[in-house]
Amino acid sequence: DKLVKVWLNNGLETWILIHVEVQGEKQTEFAKRMYTYHHRISGRYNRPVASLAVLSDANPQWRPTQYSSEIFGCKIQFNFLMVKLLDYKQQWPELEQSANPFATVIMAHLKAVDTRSDGQQRKIWKMALTRRLYQQGYQRQDILNLYHFIDWVMHLPSALEQAFREEVNQYEQEVNMKYVTSIERLGIKQGRQEGRQEEAERLLLRLLHRRFGELSPEIQARVKGLSVEKLEQLMDVAIDVESLQQLVDHLPAPEAAN
Repeated sequence: DKLVKVWLNNGLETWILIHVEVQGEKQTEFAKRMYTYHHRISGRYNRPVASLAVLSDANPQWRPTQYSSEIFGCKIQFNFLMVKLLDYKQQWPELEQSANPFATVIMAHLKAVDTRSDGQQRKIWKMALTRRLYQQGYQRQDILNLYHFIDWVMHLPSALEQAFREEVNQYEQEVNMKYVTSIERLGIKQGRQEGRQEEAERLLLRLLHRRFGELSPEIQARVKGLSVEKLEQLMDVAIDVESLQQLVDHLPAPEAAN
């Protein structure tokens, strides 16, 4: 949820609560959930609320924009804004020319979907998008923030990730701006302190939570204790699947977790 202070076209100051909900898979009750959140936020803050659904799923037909309910002559109809990231695929040339940081976010998401079964192509596009951060002339912190998103959404298997890091290091030497490689060294150092397995568990659980929402204690327990190799494999699966159940099908049985 974001609280935004804006000025109307007539110059008057007002407060607007903007609720942004990111959804990564088709969900039957999604429109009802949007209405529930809108109602609760409005009741809590007593301010106007604008609700926006950002759909990052791969189903072009799923486009919820309305929730309605009627009984005994009492009717509720709630309309909300919706953005389908898949639609931006037709606007790729415009995205490439845009200096808006969100263009990079959308491009990374689209290429993550397109390359979910082709690690080599994903590495190529991950490098191209990382190089683009420097070419756009972003500030150092903006580059790091956007790189973190690219790195998260375009996860690579270990061998390809190593090759990617070598390319990044070489490119940063060419442009004399070692932003990404310096932050990666800090991450490696921190990972050694925390333990590779614990860090991999944390990253996988975070990825699952971002894509599918709150996780049950059972699923969290089944992730605990898995090998680093298995956790990395599950990260690849988590990015590609369209539902949490598809991910669960790849988890070892509880007794096999260790």
